[in-house]
Amino acid sequence: MKKSIDHLPLPKQSELRHVVEVAPASPEEAIATRRAAADCARPA
Repeated sequence: MKKSIDHLPLPKQSELRHVVEVAPASPEEAIATRRAAADCARPA
């Protein structure tokens, strides 16, 4: 199941692609990356 991420900003796209690549190898790393991404996405 693949959804288009073309509507997202480029940094977010590359970040999500990285998570997708890493996830099968390391669920923990993927979760940590997603948490960090959520923190970065919050306005300061």
